[in-house]
Amino acid sequence: MSERHLTWVTGNYADRSGAAKYLHLVRAPGDPERRPRPKGGVADRAPHRTLGRTSSARWEPVLLEALADGTPRTFNRLGVELFDLTADVIAGTSVDRALWGLVTRGLVEHTMELPILFRRRAGAELPPLPVEAPQPARQLSLFPSDLPTE
Repeated sequence: MSERHLTWVTGNYADRSGAAKYLHLVRAPGDPERRPRPKGGVADRAPHRTLGRTSSARWEPVLLEALADGTPRTFNRLGVELFDLTADVIAGTSVDRALWGLVTRGLVEHTMELPILFRRRAGAELPPLPVEAPQPARQLSLFPSDLPTE
C-alpha cells in the first residue's frame, strides 16, 4: 500500500467558515479510543464548558509539547491523548482556539486532506514556555475550581 502524499500548510490558509469549521473533527483510522467510563459516570459532566472557561494561552504549550515528537495527529487524537475527550467534545473550546492560533502564527501546520493532521512545523521559532507550564496531560484537572479563568 503506497503512502498518500500530504500537502502541509500553515497560517491563515484554510477556509474555516460555515461547515468547513468542522472538518478538523474527522477522525482517522487508528485514532485512540477514550477509556471506558467509570461506574457512576465522570466527575465533570460538561468538560466542554469547563475548558471554555480557560484561556487559549494555557493550552498552547501543552499542544506544542504534544506535537513535539513530530508525529502528525488529528484533533481527535490530540483530545483523547491529552484529556481523554474526543474532538466533538473539545471543538469550540479554548483548546480548539489555541490549536488554530498556533497554526495562524506558523508554529503548527496541517494537511488540507481529510482526515486533517496537525504537526509542529519544522524550524518554527517556538515561544518560551511560561514559568508555570501546565502539568503533563494525564494530570491536568478539568474541575472548574482548578482552572484559571480568562
